[in-house]
Amino acid sequence: MTNNLTQIINYQFFILPNEAFEFCINIKSQNNLFMYILTEDNCKFNIVSPESFDRERIGKGKYTIVLSLEDIQSNIANNKATFFDKYPNSLFIQIGMFEDGILHESWLYSLKIYNNISAFNMWKRIERNLKKIMQRGGYSVFIPNMSKKIVRRLNYTSNVYKVFKEGIICKPDTGNNILFELGL
Repeated sequence: MTNNLTQIINYQFFILPNEAFEFCINIKSQNNLFMYILTEDNCKFNIVSPESFDRERIGKGKYTIVLSLEDIQSNIANNKATFFDKYPNSLFIQIGMFEDGILHESWLYSLKIYNNISAFNMWKRIERNLKKIMQRGGYSVFIPNMSKKIVRRLNYTSNVYKVFKEGIICKPDTGNNILFELGL
């Protein structure tokens, strides 16, 4: 069944890269999905299977996990735009970088060019499951003057909260003037 969908999935959150990888492996297994990793290194786009992805790199983040109902050809795209055109019914989890005590925000998203309603419904169910494991609330801190603003929709796992309390810094995916304090 196909249908033009205008809804998209757009959910930002903090998760440890190892945690995100395991979450996706479990979702893949439970739902008989295909999973791939998209990387962009030195302006080179790669599509990698989870089995051949560098284990050391998993914990550092800065890659995108793709979940799909269909098998993906690893040689069909040389950039993300081409990949998006070829596989619009996929679910994407952009894993934030985690290095030097700084964790960047992750992002679960879909594309607006969906044409498969059953895929979209599955992705919505996965989004709901992800939201169930999240804690919420905290503050954004504007670094230049250290002013704080409450952010009720700040989402993070309990493991992220634990390492935040141990001293890691949580930052948005882009921008250098803001950091987040987790918990209210």
